[in-house]
Amino acid sequence: MKFFVESVDPSEIRTCDEQRVIDGVSIRASSGSGDREGLIRTICGIFKGPVNAEVADDPSWRADGMLGAARALARIAPQVVVGLPLTDEGLKVVRACAAERIKTQVTGCVSPAQALQAAQAGAVYVSPAADRQGDGAGLDLVRKTIALYKTYGIAAQVLVTSVRSTSTLIDLALAGAQLATVPFPLLRLIIEQRR
Repeated sequence: MKFFVESVDPSEIRTCDEQRVIDGVSIRASSGSGDREGLIRTICGIFKGPVNAEVADDPSWRADGMLGAARALARIAPQVVVGLPLTDEGLKVVRACAAERIKTQVTGCVSPAQALQAAQAGAVYVSPAADRQGDGAGLDLVRKTIALYKTYGIAAQVLVTSVRSTSTLIDLALAGAQLATVPFPLLRLIIEQRR
């Protein structure tokens, strides 16, 4: 399993990169304040791997507005992966981005059928909703999505977001999730854990 650190703090990202404990960075649309584009540019200057940056979360946005935002994010640096919502409009933008060779991540999948649609639209990463209720539904969703992708030879990777505990991380790894977004404090806890 590969780790994407969920952080907008350049010093945290630099530390993770120097220690070689991350394979990517995830930046939520609501993360950071002020010059978001400048922040993403700074992070891309520190870390040369994938940097997932979500478009602003605005339910009123139509495909053309999201596509403009996706193009602007992709222009920041070649490693930027644009995060888009799993909505009708979002999937239109995923298809348009795939045609323009802009890498995308689709967030908020709540069923294997949605994860299939996102992959078919051209998403590089598909993010099932993490367990919010602690009922195991998120883990089952990850298992089914991975099985579906393997059955049909789908290249999209499952990137589970918002992992908040080491036990959940291990369960997801055993279920076959390829990638997980983990907050910096949890990464530090894993590294520093003794026994």
